[in-house]
Amino acid sequence: MNSEPRLALPRTRSTLSWMLGLLVIVGACAAWLLWGPLPVFGRTPIVLVLGPAETWEGITPQQKIGLLLLLKDHLEVIHGQTVVEETNLEAPADSIASRVILSGKRSGDALSLSLRILGAGAREGQWVLPMATPRAAFEACLGQLRTKLDPDLPILPKTPAVFWDLAESTGARMEQDPAPALKLAQRVVDREPGCGGGWATLAVLTYWQLSREAAASSAESFHHCDALFRKTFALVPHYPRAVDDFAGFKTDLGNPREALEVTFAALRKYPRVAVLYSSLAYPARTSGLLEGAARALRTRDSLAGFHRFERDTVENTHLYLGNWDLFEQLLGPGSDEINEPSRDFYRGYIKLVKGRPDQARPYFVRAQRVKGSWAQFETLAHVFEQALSDNREGALKTLRQLKAGRTLLRVPDGEFTFKLAEAFAFQGEPEEATETALRAYAQGFGCTRWYQESPFLAQVPRQARWNALMQHLKERQQLMEQIFPASRFGR
Repeated sequence: MNSEPRLALPRTRSTLSWMLGLLVIVGACAAWLLWGPLPVFGRTPIVLVLGPAETWEGITPQQKIGLLLLLKDHLEVIHGQTVVEETNLEAPADSIASRVILSGKRSGDALSLSLRILGAGAREGQWVLPMATPRAAFEACLGQLRTKLDPDLPILPKTPAVFWDLAESTGARMEQDPAPALKLAQRVVDREPGCGGGWATLAVLTYWQLSREAAASSAESFHHCDALFRKTFALVPHYPRAVDDFAGFKTDLGNPREALEVTFAALRKYPRVAVLYSSLAYPARTSGLLEGAARALRTRDSLAGFHRFERDTVENTHLYLGNWDLFEQLLGPGSDEINEPSRDFYRGYIKLVKGRPDQARPYFVRAQRVKGSWAQFETLAHVFEQALSDNREGALKTLRQLKAGRTLLRVPDGEFTFKLAEAFAFQGEPEEATETALRAYAQGFGCTRWYQESPFLAQVPRQARWNALMQHLKERQQLMEQIFPASRFGR
């Protein structure tokens, strides 16, 4: 009878010891989560920021952007993390996101990355990582972000020299001539055919070249571009950056349905990757699915903060919905120091939409400031500048040349063709406006509401050809609405 208490006491002590040990472990984990460099992955979004110029050494401006995008790629693919570039946001997102400020130094082919982390409850900290091979430097950087680099994830090349070609080509902007970066990206995949990041960059640069250079187009060219994207997805399935560009490519080819299907498939795997909701908005708006596009944008903004735009793009959904003040606000005023031909074009365009031609002309002039960077927007800006300078003959000549030159493009971009229709209407040429609007429809631009409500087209007679076009638009849009109801796009 006296043995029972003696037997119970060790069990009690054992239980207490076990519980104390568990509390120590839980406490340590909680402290790590609370005071570690970042909150739990998949919950708090990350805003990536390029550090100031003095925190970089031996790295070109284009390579800086490439490094940032490649880091973003890893966080999205490995964790499905919400990651945005700060330059895309309308306002700081410190209240809901952790800001990761990236800097770096290059010595030969070696790389040292520096991180500063702050915001959204994360303990502020700064780390300067040792000089290493680029792949090892990325591994160390991801380790500070509590992410382990999967050795089987083929985003980065293995050869240090090839890495710098990838960083340089990945950092190219749409508002630049893609040819130099295209050569670098081709060299990456030639030397390391298993580099998924190289194939993703090569695919988008090929797409950009096809969308701006008729000389680059051939019967096989867009099939080649399609094959480059599919090679990327074979190496890295649902690769968000590549999905975003593939959606643009297919939309510009006049196939928004495939663009939407591929993006929805990627979202099933990566529901918190913000850029994929922007990827939905482009084919949706060009198909007239404006409620769906608006829902996609709201979902994106709820993840990481209110966006001005995604990299190198302008969000026309707000324009087509009639939210003109918001559209203008998100464009911002721009600057004479920054070359943005597409955004400067739209800054002038929205002034015309709102009936302020005297305020529009300076933006059209500025869009042409750097010749040859994005010819289609420079040329169309020149058309409107000539028209606003009472040079109607010159404006029509330039516009007709632009239209003729784009007939040979294999990736024609019906949304841009519609802008040509508006320009013809602005010049008082209703027949050419109607004919060009029909061409935009044939190229896949099907936003019925904007055909009906664009102020530029208000004076185009609603005759038989126009009415037939409206009927075709409504039928195609209704079919797309049945396949892609607004409820699929988010809240």
